[in-house]
Amino acid sequence: MKRYLLPLFALVGYLLLFSGCGTQEEYKTISGVVMGYSFKIVYKTPPYAPWSFDSDLKRELNKYIQDIDKSLSLYHKGSVINQINNNKSMEVDSIFSVVFRETKRAAQYTGAALNITSKPLQQLWGYNLIHYHTVTDEQVQEVLPYVGFDKIYLKEGRIVKDDPRVTINLNTPGIGYSTDLFAQVLQAHKVVNYMIEAGEAISCKGVNPSGFPWRVQLDRSSSIVLHLNDKSVTIHGKLYELIRKDNRFFSYLFDTKTGYPSE
Repeated sequence: MKRYLLPLFALVGYLLLFSGCGTQEEYKTISGVVMGYSFKIVYKTPPYAPWSFDSDLKRELNKYIQDIDKSLSLYHKGSVINQINNNKSMEVDSIFSVVFRETKRAAQYTGAALNITSKPLQQLWGYNLIHYHTVTDEQVQEVLPYVGFDKIYLKEGRIVKDDPRVTINLNTPGIGYSTDLFAQVLQAHKVVNYMIEAGEAISCKGVNPSGFPWRVQLDRSSSIVLHLNDKSVTIHGKLYELIRKDNRFFSYLFDTKTGYPSE
């Protein structure tokens, strides 16, 4: 299944649209939390499914959720990613390895626009660039040695850092990968009509309860609607979150080569 990452400054905040009337009672909903993000799965039970189908599906999904949280969740104290950020252990599991490699590959295509090491810059500049008028170039230069994709590597099942102060955040790619794993579970159970929404990631297949392809509207003020069938999309960034400083507009993203917010 192909996954699409919309531009980081794209319109965001989606609304799932259902139109007309249909046999909505055939669709079930599973909701919960993964990596600290709420998720919802709407699916149609396949024909001739056993009576235990729904409980079996939930049980398998819960196992994946536990594995994902143990690997990627910043809210899980002993997770792989927290162990790495605290320099306690550099060994990774299969989930972390896949997400890290795919994120680094995507960074090569995008110029590392989605940078997983930029937290020190976010802390330096503050929420909504609250420290915009006080941050000095010297402070920025002090932070640069431990931000940037080129400061961290995966080698023989272990993370290698150029600087022990390097920390990473895999929330955006991780939540996208979570929907992919959920989709694999559904398809393994012969579910052909479903929508998975986790954080700002969506994966859809088949038709919605009204019998039409799943539709996703980008932002309530936008007329742009995506029609998704056997496709996934991760939406990151909000146009209305642009920050205005001295008649200049900035996003909440940072150029890790310069250490300054993207204008």
